[in-house]
Amino acid sequence: MPSEIIYGIECKTPELPSFLPKIGDNKFVRTSMPKFMNEVDRNKENIPIYNEQQLEFINKELDYCDKGYWFYNNHELTYITGFYYYYLNYWILENGLRPEYRDSDRRFFSFFQECYNDPRIIGILRGKKRREGASSQGTCIGTKIATFSPNKNYGNVSLNDDYAEKLYQSMILIGFFNLPEFLRPRLDSSGTNKKKLHFIETPKRGDNGSRKIEGLNSEINFMPTMLNSYDSTRLSFLLGDEWGKWEKVDITRYFAVVKECVKIGARKVGFIYAPTTLNPPDKGGNNFKKLWEGSNQFEDGKYSTSTGMVKYFQSAYDGLDGFIDEFGKSVIDEPDEETLNFLIKKQLEIPDVSERVPTESLILGARKYLEEEYDKLKSEEQKSDFKRKFPIVEDDMFDFGTSFSPFNTANITNRELELKNFPVPLRKGILTHKKRIYTNNMGDEDTDYWVDFEDNENGNWLIYSLPKEPNMFEVDKEKKILKATNTLNISIGVDTFRFDTTKELGSMGAICVGKKFDLSKSTGEEGGEIMALYVGRPKLVEFFNEEIMKACLFWGGNATVEHDAGQEYRTYFSNRMKNIMNLNCLPLLGRKPNEAIDPNRENSVKSITTTSSADPYVFSKQISLAQIYFEKYCHKIFFLPILEDAKRFNPDNRTKSDITISFMMCLLNMTGETKAKSIETKTSKDKFIPQYKVKGSFSY
Repeated sequence: MPSEIIYGIECKTPELPSFLPKIGDNKFVRTSMPKFMNEVDRNKENIPIYNEQQLEFINKELDYCDKGYWFYNNHELTYITGFYYYYLNYWILENGLRPEYRDSDRRFFSFFQECYNDPRIIGILRGKKRREGASSQGTCIGTKIATFSPNKNYGNVSLNDDYAEKLYQSMILIGFFNLPEFLRPRLDSSGTNKKKLHFIETPKRGDNGSRKIEGLNSEINFMPTMLNSYDSTRLSFLLGDEWGKWEKVDITRYFAVVKECVKIGARKVGFIYAPTTLNPPDKGGNNFKKLWEGSNQFEDGKYSTSTGMVKYFQSAYDGLDGFIDEFGKSVIDEPDEETLNFLIKKQLEIPDVSERVPTESLILGARKYLEEEYDKLKSEEQKSDFKRKFPIVEDDMFDFGTSFSPFNTANITNRELELKNFPVPLRKGILTHKKRIYTNNMGDEDTDYWVDFEDNENGNWLIYSLPKEPNMFEVDKEKKILKATNTLNISIGVDTFRFDTTKELGSMGAICVGKKFDLSKSTGEEGGEIMALYVGRPKLVEFFNEEIMKACLFWGGNATVEHDAGQEYRTYFSNRMKNIMNLNCLPLLGRKPNEAIDPNRENSVKSITTTSSADPYVFSKQISLAQIYFEKYCHKIFFLPILEDAKRFNPDNRTKSDITISFMMCLLNMTGETKAKSIETKTSKDKFIPQYKVKGSFSY
C-alpha cells in the first residue's frame, strides 16, 4: 500500500509486515478479548501478575496500538494507524457502543498521525459535519497519548464551560474506565476524577517481562472557556472543541495564547486538535475563519503555514451515518442492489424504529439524500445553516447566507470565485513619506515633500493600481496650508479605530482608495474601480492618521473619514498634533459628501464637515450605494478582503466591519462630480473647505 495524499499532506505507510495477514473475514473485525484474560493473578497490592499466555496477547495488542495494524478489506491490503486500532478496539463512545470501521475515519487517522509526527505542524483545524464523531476521536487520541507515555498533559476546552465538563464526563471518563485493565495506568487515588485523571507510576510487575504503561506524572483535565485557559502550561495534547462556536472569547486571541503551550522556543512539544462546525459570523464564525485561512497547507505546496496549523475537511456525504457499506466505504451515489440490501439490513438491526433511515432515502445515496434535504428548506437562513452543518465543499462551512448582509451575496461569491480561480496580481507594501531640503533660486532654504510606494511583504497596503501622476498636491507656503489637486478623480474612504473602548479592541483601521465615477463616459471607462486597500492596527492612532495623510498625498484625493468621538484625526490633520508635513492639512479631509447631507433638516457647519455612519441618514445612503455597487459593479473589486467582509456585514452589529465601512465611505466620496471646475480660495479668516457638488450618479 503506497503513500497516500490526504488533503494535501503526504501520509506515509509503513513497510509491509514480514508475515502478511490472512484474508479471513476480508474486512475489519474487532479483536475479541480471550477468555484467559478474565482470570488474572494479583499480588498483595492488587497489581495484576500476567502469565506468559496473557503477556503474549497484551504485548501483541500494545504493538498494534503503537505501530498500527494490517488486514484485508474487500481483498485490498489495508493499513490503519495505532491510534485508529486503539479507537476501534478499545474505545467506548458516549452512547455505550464501540465505533465501527469507516474508510473516512481511516483517512483522518492517517492524516492525524502524519501531522502529529511532523515537527513543522503544531495542530489540525478540522471542519466537520454534525455527529461526525470528531470530538470522540479527539478524546480517544488524547487519552492514548496521556496513558502510553510519562509526563504528558492532555487538556480540553470547549465552546463553554458546560460543554467542556460534559465532554470530560461523558466521553473521557466513560472511555477511560471501559478500557481493559492492561491499558489503564494506575490512578492517583488521593485526588478526584471529577476534574482530572492523574496517573502515577505503576509498580513493577515482578520479573514477568510485561511491558508497562506507567503514565508517570501524566494528567487529563479540562478548563473553563477563558482567554487564559492553559496559559503558561505545557500541553502534550489539547482538544479545542468547537472553536467555530466560541462567542465570549475571540478564538484568534485564544490561539495566540495556547499555541505557545505546545512549543518551547522553536521546538514542538505538543499538539492541538480543533474539530468544529461553525456558528453565524458574529457568534464565532468569523474569528474561526481567520484561523482557517491562516492554516492553508495548499498555498505554495508548503506544510508550514502562518499559524503552524493545517486544515482538514471531508465532504458531508463522506462517512454519513446510514450510508456506509459492509467494508466501511461511503455510499455516496445510488447503491447497487447488494449494497442497498446491506444498508437496509443494518437499519433493521436498530431497535428503535424511529431512528432508522427510511429505505427510500437509502436508495438515493448520501449525496442525493443531502441535496433533497437541502431543497426542502424555504428560508435563506435555514439553507445557510444546513450548509454549515453538512458542508459539501469547504466554502459551505462559511456560508453565512444573507440573513445579515444586505448586499447581493451571490454576486459577491461569484466574484470571489473569479479572483480565486484567476488571481489578479496585487502588490503588497508600504507608503513612505520623504522630504528634501534645498536652496531655491532666491537663495532661501526650501523643502520638497513627496510619498513613494515600496514593495514589502510585511506591509499593510494592497495595491491594484498606482496613481498615473502621484503626489498631486499643492502647498500654500504663505498660509502654511496644503490641499490635494486630484480630487475630481480620486475618492478615499476611511474607518478609524480607537484604543480607549474595550469592546472595540479587536477593530482595525481601514483605508479604501477608488476612482470616481463618470457615467458620461462609455462602459468600462466610467471609473469606479477600487485601487488600493489598507487594513491594520498600528500601535498608536497617530501612525494610522499618518497613513491616511500619505494616501491623500500619494493619490491626490480627499478622504471621507468615519467620525469618531475624539476626532483625533482632525487634530492630526490640522497640525495641532504635529503631522508629517508640519502643515495645516485639514483640506485633505474635504467636505462631507452631498450624498450624506439630509436635505430635509437644517445642517450646522459641524454636521457638513464630519461624516458618521451612526447618523441614520448617512448609514442608509451608504447601504443604498453599496447595494447598487455590488449589484452592478462588483467586477470592479479586485480585493478578496472587501468581498469577504461585505458577505458577513451585519448592519445591526457593524463594529468590526472596518473594511466595509471604509469601502462605503469611499462610495460616498466616489459619486462626486467629475467635470472640471474651479475651487474657490477662501480668505485667511475663513476655514479652508473645498466646495464641490456631488451627484447621486448611481442608477438602477
